[in-house]
Amino acid sequence: MQLKDIFLRLTSRIVLLIAIIMKKIVILLFIAFSLFVTGQAQTIVYQEDFNSGISSWTVYSSGTATQSWDTTSTHYAFSFDGTPFIITYDWSGITMVEEISSPTFNAATSNPLFLTYEFSFMYQSTALQGLVDVYDGSAWQNVRTFSGTDTVGIDTIDISAYANANMQVRFTASCSGGYNWEHDFMIDNVKVYEMPATAISENDSQPPYPNPSENALTLKDINEADIDFIGIYSVSGDLVKVCEKKTVIDISDLEAGSYILRIIVNGAFTDDMLFIKQ
Repeated sequence: MQLKDIFLRLTSRIVLLIAIIMKKIVILLFIAFSLFVTGQAQTIVYQEDFNSGISSWTVYSSGTATQSWDTTSTHYAFSFDGTPFIITYDWSGITMVEEISSPTFNAATSNPLFLTYEFSFMYQSTALQGLVDVYDGSAWQNVRTFSGTDTVGIDTIDISAYANANMQVRFTASCSGGYNWEHDFMIDNVKVYEMPATAISENDSQPPYPNPSENALTLKDINEADIDFIGIYSVSGDLVKVCEKKTVIDISDLEAGSYILRIIVNGAFTDDMLFIKQ
C-alpha cells in the first residue's frame, strides 16, 4: 500500500472519530428524549446487542467481501459503546452481497411498532449500499437505504405496516463495485418495540382525540388564547409541521403513521403525546 493511501485512510478515520463524538452527543439526547416520551411504557418485542455473538442470526455471504458479518468490539478505534457490535467490510472494491437476518419474532398484535438501531455506514466513494429490511410474513420490505454519504448515528423507523407473527429484521451490505478502498457497515443495539398511543401521557388531562385519527385531532381543557405553540414531530424527533394555535388540529396532510404532538401552553410544555394518523 502506498504512503499516500495510508495517510488518506488514517485521515478518513480521524474525521470519522470526530463525527462519532458529535453523533454520540446527538444519540444521548435522542435516548433521553425517547425515555421522556415513552414514560418507560415501551413493550420490547425483540432486541439484540450482539454481546453474546451472532449465533441466533443467519448470515448469507457472496464470498467476495474481505470480512463477512461478524462481531468485534472495535474497528480502527471505533466503537458504539465499548461492547461487541456486528460489522462487514471489503477492501477490494468488487461486487459483494453480505446479509444478516434476525430470528423470527411474533409482532402480530404490536401496534404501533418501531425498529431502532445504532449504525455506522462508510461508503468511501464506492457503490456500497446499506439496506435495512423487515419481513412482513411473505416478503422482505426495505425500510431504509444508506448510500453516498458516510454517516454514523441512531435510526428509528415506524414498521407498524409490516407487523406479523413471523417478523424478522435484516441488514445488508451490497456493493456493485468501486475503488480499492475499504467500505464498511456496522450495526449494534437492535430493538423492536411497541409504544401504545396511550403510553405517552397517561396522566395528561389534554390528550388528543380521536386517536387514531384520519383528518383532525381535538384538544380538551385548553383555551386557544393560551396556546403558544403546536408542533408535530416524527418519532425520531424531527419537526414535521407547525400547526395553527387552535384546539382542533388539522392532520389531513400527514402521511399515515405515528407522530408526536408537542404543545406549549402559557409558556410551558405539556406532556408530549403520541398519536396515529390513519
